Amino acid sequence: MEEDGSEQRRNDAVLGRGGDARESVETMSCPFVAREIEGRGRGLIALRAIGAGETLCTFRSYEHTLYRSEAQRYPRYTKPQAPEICSSCLLFGPSLAEKCTGCPDSYCSAECRQLAQQRGHQLCCAGLQRLAAMKPGKYGDYELSTATYLLRAFARRWAEECAAPRGAEAGRRARRAAASTASTASTASTASTASTASTAPAAPVASAASAASAASAASAASAASAASAASAASAASAASAASAISAIQHVGVVPTILDGEWRRTPSFAEALGQCEAADCHTAEERAARERTLSLHRNAVRLARLQCGRLIPCALEALRLLSGEACNSFHLFDPEENIVGHLTYPQASLFNHSCVPNCAATAAGDALVFESLRDIRCGEELTYSYVRSFEGGSTETRDPWGFSCDCPRCTRTMTDEALAAFDASHRCACGKIVVARKAKVSRESGICHCHAGSALPVKATL
Repeated sequence: MEEDGSEQRRNDAVLGRGGDARESVETMSCPFVAREIEGRGRGLIALRAIGAGETLCTFRSYEHTLYRSEAQRYPRYTKPQAPEICSSCLLFGPSLAEKCTGCPDSYCSAECRQLAQQRGHQLCCAGLQRLAAMKPGKYGDYELSTATYLLRAFARRWAEECAAPRGAEAGRRARRAAASTASTASTASTASTASTASTAPAAPVASAASAASAASAASAASAASAASAASAASAASAASAASAISAIQHVGVVPTILDGEWRRTPSFAEALGQCEAADCHTAEERAARERTLSLHRNAVRLARLQCGRLIPCALEALRLLSGEACNSFHLFDPEENIVGHLTYPQASLFNHSCVPNCAATAAGDALVFESLRDIRCGEELTYSYVRSFEGGSTETRDPWGFSCDCPRCTRTMTDEALAAFDASHRCACGKIVVARKAKVSRESGICHCHAGSALPVKATL
């Protein structure tokens, strides 16, 4: 958990308090950077040598959704009942202290409830209530839970814009100024042409030559005026674009990741910029993609029916879901039941390996990454997406659209080395974890991967 001061700074960043908007975007130093890796897409590269057991970073989730029925949940890990979850910090408890009066959301404390308001909960509260009251029918459980995710994500997006008034408002002002400038230039051009035509003295008798000359002069004047207007509009458009880009960069909304400097709280732009699903190569894959796209369209339609002004662009919502579908993380309760999913736009940059050099530990909305061994400067950081390796390189084909080529799957790692790695880092559930958690799991025979997602007893009273 963060210290009180850090939590307050994070809240201020959402609200845009604390003076300069640039200062309100809290960053953290990390020993890696995002880069394009040949044959693997975007990935993370170590900027320096990293020692075994070193904590690399703590990422925060962007948004989440809870599954509505047991049919949506993964049956291998699911139990019938799940405890309540705090909608802000995503920690679980049997009975949470704060309840939203407008929708089913609950919170573990007044601070978490306030944070939800700062993230735009009031913008989607009524929509969440309507979705929660719907029974599966025209729309199934998947569409209903996905529409819930969209409402939360776009409400947070609007809250981000309000939290950075200097940047967002500057961008809007620049666009309005550009449109006004272009409109003024066009109006002035039209008025000038009309004025010239109305004030020119009419000759009672004009020869063909003089008429042609006058027409040529009028045409030239009109062309010059049009060129002047086009030039003014082009300049205004360029100024608008430059101003908008400057404004966006000022508040750190563009998902550019500088060497070693990462936003502590992810942005909507980072969620929207996640890698989309891989290309389909077979008829089965294309059919599955089309089914998923149909479900996404239904979810977007349903979400816009609840809060249309919150999601003005359906294509943007579809793009968000396209990246979310192949980059989301399962949301586990402390007893290892899958009860939903959530997005970590920054953590999704970790590429997969069945013999990774990093592992993650979840605690509510925080995902803490640690190194499993010494990592060289310039080496790619990897993390295991799966808990079972029985299918070999095809374990990742259906969920993520690629075949793994790690040392385990290509059999370039000796059996002794692989057995030693699994003995040190394999949890009872099959997940690759840090050595200390694997040891506890071996001794108890119980998975403790998400034990940190349980609230302290005093927080649930």
